[in-house]
Amino acid sequence: MKKIFIKNLSYILIIILLISNTTISFADVNLKLPKYKILDEDFDLQRYNLEKLKANFHVDGVDNKIVIPKTGSDNLMIEGSEKIEIKLPECINNVNGYIDNNKTLYYDSNIAMIKVMPLQERQGELIFDGIRSDIIIKHINSPQQYEYKYTLENNYYLISAREYSGENSGEIYIIDKEDNIIAVIDPPHAQDADGNKVDTHYELYGNTLKQVIEPNKTTVFPIVATSTTHPNKVTTSYLSKSMTKTYYESMGYGTSDSIARGAEILAIGLVPGGVPVATLMSVADLWTLAQRYKVEKLYKEMKSNQYLKITITARWRNGGKNSGYVYGSPEYTIVAESKVPASILKKIKD
Repeated sequence: MKKIFIKNLSYILIIILLISNTTISFADVNLKLPKYKILDEDFDLQRYNLEKLKANFHVDGVDNKIVIPKTGSDNLMIEGSEKIEIKLPECINNVNGYIDNNKTLYYDSNIAMIKVMPLQERQGELIFDGIRSDIIIKHINSPQQYEYKYTLENNYYLISAREYSGENSGEIYIIDKEDNIIAVIDPPHAQDADGNKVDTHYELYGNTLKQVIEPNKTTVFPIVATSTTHPNKVTTSYLSKSMTKTYYESMGYGTSDSIARGAEILAIGLVPGGVPVATLMSVADLWTLAQRYKVEKLYKEMKSNQYLKITITARWRNGGKNSGYVYGSPEYTIVAESKVPASILKKIKD
């Protein structure tokens, strides 16, 4: 149990100590179409390693299960801590999907092709799930407005970042019934065949998200218009009462030296994933005296058969090349042993 205990505490410390250092730079995605004529109606499926879908395509992400429909008539689904369903633009209704070796799905109609890509984005030692959709607008006579219809749980809704918080980021948030953000949709992006930016924006009608593309006289078709959804990542850990004591003691008293010493004792040189202790110490000043006292107070309230549940939520923040997930403050709750998942309880007690 000692080994598991050390790993659990080290992992929690990594998450929490990274809260103040949470952005990552991603390379700009090159949306320029390949030179071969994949948009031609008679494109060679075998040559481009495309296989016709015979059933819905299931992807097991790190935290979410993603289901991509066999045809464009059905909903795409992301299910993890929350369930999100998305109806793709109606131009691919009844269109059968094709899949390539990179798990990219294609739905090809006369006016547009839709590409759907499950995403796994690495930030530090953690991996985050997402889903991206590209609308490939074939010619000038194709529609320039495309709708994504979201099916959400009761009292969940879409809202712009501007309306939610006053931020003019261009993002769209998916909100739960308690007005918390559960997923972020990136600002829209569009690019023509020569790699030039094309004006595009979102319009919201309830839980229907419309992407409007505005080509000009110099726009070269086809255009690729992109929309990406990033669900939150929710990390939950459980500590017994004795673990909780070691946990808050490892925080020190709000000074870099004491926190670093606590992290080093728990990590014993390396933490899960091979992250050196220096990673923990680089943001060691995060912990304050008040945070330590908060956990210590909960420890004193705990009974011997109770556990401390620690929940940390990471939310996507779009910032161009500095896009990445931002960690919220940890939430602490005392729970009964019956509320701890059996698999976790077994590891703690073994």
